[in-house]
Amino acid sequence: MIDYILILGNTLSLIVWTRPSLRRGSSSSLLLACLAVADTLVLLNQPLIDWLHKGPYGHSLRDHSNVLCKISAYLLFVTSGLSAYTLVVLGVFRAIGISQPHKYKSLCTRKNTAITMTCVYTIVLLMYLHRLFQYKLLDWRGVGIWRCNIVIKNQLWDLKVVPNIESTLMAYMPLTLIFMINFFIVFKLIERKIRTLHGTSATTDSDAGPGTSKIVYTLIAVSVVFIITQTPLAVFLAWRQTVDWPKAGPKLLALTQLYWSVASNLAIMNNACNFLLYCLTGSRFRQELALVLCRPRSKITVHQQRGHQSSPVQAIISNTQSSIVLSQIGEQENTQNIAGCQG
Repeated sequence: MIDYILILGNTLSLIVWTRPSLRRGSSSSLLLACLAVADTLVLLNQPLIDWLHKGPYGHSLRDHSNVLCKISAYLLFVTSGLSAYTLVVLGVFRAIGISQPHKYKSLCTRKNTAITMTCVYTIVLLMYLHRLFQYKLLDWRGVGIWRCNIVIKNQLWDLKVVPNIESTLMAYMPLTLIFMINFFIVFKLIERKIRTLHGTSATTDSDAGPGTSKIVYTLIAVSVVFIITQTPLAVFLAWRQTVDWPKAGPKLLALTQLYWSVASNLAIMNNACNFLLYCLTGSRFRQELALVLCRPRSKITVHQQRGHQSSPVQAIISNTQSSIVLSQIGEQENTQNIAGCQG
């Protein structure tokens, strides 16, 4: 139930960022709309993965089909990658707006943004394509019980090299890039503030597009939450490669499961709280959200106002009609008076 409430928040974010009044602005609204789509896919993927793991009757559905086994392994990484690298692109575009404000409008157009996101999403989809071939149903411990598991052809490659590459692409690289980009943005903002105080700054926020400073603060807030929620998962992925799992005792396995549950839930919370961050940091977002939520009422009010406040043309027509009616009434009264005198 909570997942669907969080999905509703991301859906509202998508509706707001794609409104015409925001689409006419900079490319940031398009990138934030892409981020809302990616976050929604992560939240939709989580109940799907749980359903594949547990099934409606407590049995794992992915253990009964090679197709479901491969899809489950593939979606787990792809959806998280889409969200992380969307935030990276958003940070790069904002860094361009801060460092090169005069070139921002020509470089970061909506067309260039769409091309960039298409390329990034294609790379992410291809980046984890190997998982479709790496996982399938295997006879668990040779007792006739089939489980969805990784196919180990080379011990070093499949259990060391590939997991390290996946961890780098999924966690280490996005975290590093987002941290460096936001550090650069904060540094440039401080530098611009100092120049403004000394009267030596020749650039303004409007040079990098409308609402630049507010978008930057929203980006910084989203990035800080991303770093906080994704760092425990990155630490777990790095620590996992240092453990000799065949010799691990039950206590270590229990602590590992507990830490994994906390880290994975924190990572999912990153995709769930962006809607709240938009509401807290963006006054324009709150205004547009209010228009979306109050649209039926506003339409009724507009129609009522139109009923009471007519246009000048309508006023002239109504006045002409009323004068004609009054003249007709006056003619009828004169006719009645003449008839009465004749009688």
